[in-house]
Amino acid sequence: MQYKDEHGNLHQSEQEAQNANAKYRSENFMGQSTGIFLWIIAIGPVLVGKIVGFLFGLLSHLGIVGKILQTAIMFIAGPLIYLVIGSLGVGKFMGNIVTETLLFASIFLPPVWFFLWHYDTVKQMGASVFSTLITRLCSFLWLGAIGAFIIGFFKGHTEVVTGLLATGASIAGIIYYVIKTRPYAQMAREARKETGKGSLLGLKAIIMLAAVGLVAVISIANGIKTGVERAQTASARAAIATAQLTGQTAQIFVPLNLRAEPSGNGRLIKTIEKNSTLTLKSELSGIWVQIEHSGDVGWVMAPFIHAENHMGRLDSIFKNREIYPFQATASAPITIINHQNATTVLETGTLVTVDANYEYDGAAQFLLHYNNSYPRVIEGAEFLVPLF
Repeated sequence: MQYKDEHGNLHQSEQEAQNANAKYRSENFMGQSTGIFLWIIAIGPVLVGKIVGFLFGLLSHLGIVGKILQTAIMFIAGPLIYLVIGSLGVGKFMGNIVTETLLFASIFLPPVWFFLWHYDTVKQMGASVFSTLITRLCSFLWLGAIGAFIIGFFKGHTEVVTGLLATGASIAGIIYYVIKTRPYAQMAREARKETGKGSLLGLKAIIMLAAVGLVAVISIANGIKTGVERAQTASARAAIATAQLTGQTAQIFVPLNLRAEPSGNGRLIKTIEKNSTLTLKSELSGIWVQIEHSGDVGWVMAPFIHAENHMGRLDSIFKNREIYPFQATASAPITIINHQNATTVLETGTLVTVDANYEYDGAAQFLLHYNNSYPRVIEGAEFLVPLF
């Protein structure tokens, strides 16, 4: 039986057809995203600057109500800037707890800082000056994004470079903004002294420190919660992975190596041809499962074994048991290929995230998440060792 994909092409298995559909959708999405990205590049900084300048200028005439509304906008602006920078690879240099801490900080600290300190400076600037400075700040961020996009597009796995470029552009933009606003900040301080508000400096500092402390407490609590959830998830996946495999009849739709041990270094017994039927003899051992085929018993890669799911349809064991995604390390060099058909060799010990298994062009492959891209493993898939 053959299966059609969305373009009418025929495939040997339903899995191959689904993989082809996923590839078509990915290519369409990339094309649409590139067009939107280029449009934003052309008008982004000016548009953002004009909108912010107009909005803050309008709100500055509303007194305390305008101040509160401007502060509320900062609850959106801080996380938005953080997410834009983070999407360009800055997270490469930080663990999950650190990145989540910075996200919390971007949510809570900018509004407090703006309400207590920067609002008076913005009033001294006026809408026109403020709009100009925001436009230039955004231009730094946009230039960093453009550079990171160009390098990533032409050079492939360069997350370190794109992350450094995005971070450098962001820091440069912030430094520029701080330098240009210093005269207006001084004017705001003098105005506060004239109105008798200068004595509130100590109270404002205490409130700011309290906000920093709140971010620290939330981050610690979230770190503990995340650790517990990961442990529970790992236990649940392990339980699913070891359930009801032994004795099942299964099929394969790509050639698979039958090895004497559950390892890519295990002695090769033979290569089983595609469309073969086999019997499962054990539970999972990493990405391996023991099977029997024509009297030979050995180990094959389990993700490419298709057994009946709860709906009575053949599907990958790993997909049936919701094991994806999972982290894995390379026990030997493996070769990957990206969407531009550029190949890279990952050295022994490289950590990757495995998102899915592919039966592509008659070969067993994995789809990885590595360095902000989604390459396929084209050689050495047997050397991936899962961390569960």
